[in-house]
Amino acid sequence: MAPTRDLALRIQKIVLSMGKYLDINVNASVGGKPVIEDIEAFKKGPQIVVGTPGRVSSMIMRGFFQTDDIKMFFISEFDEVLSTGFKEQIYKVFKSLPPTTQVVLMPASVDMEVLEVVDEFMRDPIRITMKKQDWHLEGIKQYYVNVNEEQDKFDRLCDLYDSIPVTQAVIFCSTRRTLQELTKRFTHNKFTVSAIHSELSQDEKDIKLKEFRTGASRI
Repeated sequence: MAPTRDLALRIQKIVLSMGKYLDINVNASVGGKPVIEDIEAFKKGPQIVVGTPGRVSSMIMRGFFQTDDIKMFFISEFDEVLSTGFKEQIYKVFKSLPPTTQVVLMPASVDMEVLEVVDEFMRDPIRITMKKQDWHLEGIKQYYVNVNEEQDKFDRLCDLYDSIPVTQAVIFCSTRRTLQELTKRFTHNKFTVSAIHSELSQDEKDIKLKEFRTGASRI
């Protein structure tokens, strides 16, 4: 289970690629997908289901997703799942699982809300944590540029591109408005850009990601 449709679909693709020669049937049970398609997929008996809390709990409550034989249940970005308001759906899914199911929760951070769910639904859990100093990736150099004024950020980015040979880069923006303005300015300066945000359809996102993977866009 994952907090967003995009992440669930990416996980499905990874599982499919890993099980390419094992004849594994994987169903993505996510919002935005026609319910009838989801129902037909469950009738085929998938070995693995990847989904979002709302759709998965709905399929279970309506009897299309039978949980009697589930051996393992994973929740990716568990803290994010709770913070986005899916706590009730998560409880419903937990209560439908047989007592023999192995549960794996993978939060990026642990707070009281996460611990509350752990205490309620897990028996003698093993906690695997990383020390804070181990979070950085070995072999990757990290730098930051102190920019005092917001309006100077674009010029500093252009300075970096002029001084460092960058084939491709990913830039995160805090708002969609900032993203659109930055895309407009990069395009005006002859950069090839693919802008992705939450209001795009899944097909539009897939096209833009393909452009980036194939090198059709640099930023």
